Amino acid sequence: MKKLIAAVVSLTSSILLVILISVYTASAQMLIFRPEVSAGKNGATEKIWINEISTRAVRNFKNEFRNVDDEDWRIEKDGFVAYFKADQSAFWVYYDLRGNWVHTLISYPEDKLLRSIRAQVKSVYYDYVIDVVKEIRSPGDITYIVQLEDKKEYKSVLINKDGEMELITSLDKQ
Repeated sequence: MKKLIAAVVSLTSSILLVILISVYTASAQMLIFRPEVSAGKNGATEKIWINEISTRAVRNFKNEFRNVDDEDWRIEKDGFVAYFKADQSAFWVYYDLRGNWVHTLISYPEDKLLRSIRAQVKSVYYDYVIDVVKEIRSPGDITYIVQLEDKKEYKSVLINKDGEMELITSLDKQ
């Protein structure tokens, strides 16, 4: 009987030890260090636990961006943002507090812009160089903001999902 009790206690202790080690390892892996998240005036960094981010947001992100595993998450007052770079593009994926996808902002150079959009912009602003393109994807909508430059000024042009182009800013160089 004593041998049986000793064996049960030993087995229970071993199981408990294995559980504690696996919980500690999982906790260490769940800690995501985000150096760009500022925690104060002195530039200190903040550590974000993955369980602070909506599981719905993380699940959605992993389904949409299967090949991305180095994203940075940020918590904002109205939701969560995942940031990563891939193929000369920077991505910011926004989710609300419940983890629902809100929109994605993609920033990329001229050579990644759709030819039809590029041709539309260049047909009007043919002497301008396209500096950067911001593509905003939201449910049922894609909008492009194209930032242009020539010798005298900077311009930003918005192209909506219907292909309508509108000048939104124009600034003289000084």
